[in-house]
Amino acid sequence: MSSEPTIDEIIATLNHSDAPTLILEGKDDYVAFEQLERENVAWGFTVLPIKGRRRVIQLIERRTEINNPCIFYLMDQDEWCFLGIPDSFRLDFVAFTNGASIENDLITDGNPMQLMSIDEQQEFWTTLEAFMEIFTRLVFNHVNRVPDHSYASSLRLFVTEDLQKLPEWDEFCHRCRDAMPEPEGLERIAFIRGKTLLELVTMILSHKERRSKYSKANVLEMGARARGNNLRRLESMIIDFFERTGRMTIDDA
Repeated sequence: MSSEPTIDEIIATLNHSDAPTLILEGKDDYVAFEQLERENVAWGFTVLPIKGRRRVIQLIERRTEINNPCIFYLMDQDEWCFLGIPDSFRLDFVAFTNGASIENDLITDGNPMQLMSIDEQQEFWTTLEAFMEIFTRLVFNHVNRVPDHSYASSLRLFVTEDLQKLPEWDEFCHRCRDAMPEPEGLERIAFIRGKTLLELVTMILSHKERRSKYSKANVLEMGARARGNNLRRLESMIIDFFERTGRMTIDDA
């Protein structure tokens, strides 16, 4: 089995092309922008998922080694939803999801909860509320140094293990404890870790007793096809950047 290309290899690849390129974290992100790529392939636009937020960060940090000036980067906010986006990443060639991740944005846009029965919707919102309560308790316990044996395993529902190792972890816990109360409805789903949210939606929509069943890929594609406010916001930022380079003119038709 071949390994993933290294950052050095990705940089070498980018240096052998002058194509306008959108760098993504992974395949879920590609689902969101596959249609945009098809619509704009005529002027050379290409989408490149490189598997991992950390790798996108490394590319941005090493951007002076890349000769192609027509590269745009898209990243999940993840913990920066609460910590705030660092100034060093507030760049005109970098965009961030509105929610914690692209999964959150696509689920908000596609609103797959509309496919659920009244009972299923009740199950979804009740479970989501329980998740939020657990998350709030976990954060509170961490901030106040309260022993919690379920802490490590439960926390994976909400944040990545990488986040827990960051120096900013304590600050993250304090900020999200303050930010967590009372968003309602679809706004609430922006806070849950995207993969956990996607798991919950598909668990309900793929139940064995349902006549129609939906996979994770179906749910993400639904959001991509909807092209709602979150996705259109990102597409607009991408297109604006490539138009500003002066190297390509995007046909609105």
